[in-house]
Amino acid sequence: MTRTITLASAVALCLALGACSQDHSPTPQQRAAQQKAANEAKAQEKLKMYQRLVQLNNYPLAVPIGHEIEDQFPGTKAAATVKQSLPKIEAESKAKSEHDRLANMWLYQVGPMGGGTQSTAVVATQGIRLVLRKHSKWGESVFLYDTNNHGFICHKVCSIATQVDGKSHTLKGYRPDGGEPALFIKDYKGFVKMMEKAKKIVMHVDLKQGGKTTLTYEVSGFVPDKWKPAK
Repeated sequence: MTRTITLASAVALCLALGACSQDHSPTPQQRAAQQKAANEAKAQEKLKMYQRLVQLNNYPLAVPIGHEIEDQFPGTKAAATVKQSLPKIEAESKAKSEHDRLANMWLYQVGPMGGGTQSTAVVATQGIRLVLRKHSKWGESVFLYDTNNHGFICHKVCSIATQVDGKSHTLKGYRPDGGEPALFIKDYKGFVKMMEKAKKIVMHVDLKQGGKTTLTYEVSGFVPDKWKPAK
């Protein structure tokens, strides 16, 4: 009887040991599938954020998230979805960024001046402003104003060599009677009409201090509606 119990116990112990020795860890295929599912879940969360930003037209934030999905989660459905839209979104983001950069170059102001009211639209380079002005008493004009107070060399009427988007033009300029460090353009209407169609205007002027100077103005960000009438 004792021998029978001992044998039964040994069999049970062997079965128990056998069960403990079995390997229940996931196979390489299972681990790969689990990792793939985890990556897909993370990528889908990023994709929701990307798509939401695109819907809001917030392209500057959407673009880096799109690249993050492609770089960190290659081969996922989310990466494939992003690949279809990201090039277009990135191009629109760059275009919007450039549009904003050019628009922010201009400053529009309305205020009292010389016993009247003036409205100006100003873009500057190298401390020299290109000013479009409407004045309630003096009318409309366009001029360069040297904030460095060096002043321009111009005897009576002078020629200003100019390139508009690479095409050569000659503008006529004159200095004001008051002696301000300014150089006025004679053909105001013609200049504004030309500028509204241009991207870049390059003007070559002579300064009393500094000599011959090249001024480059990126003007395509000008918004006529922001340049208010002078009342």
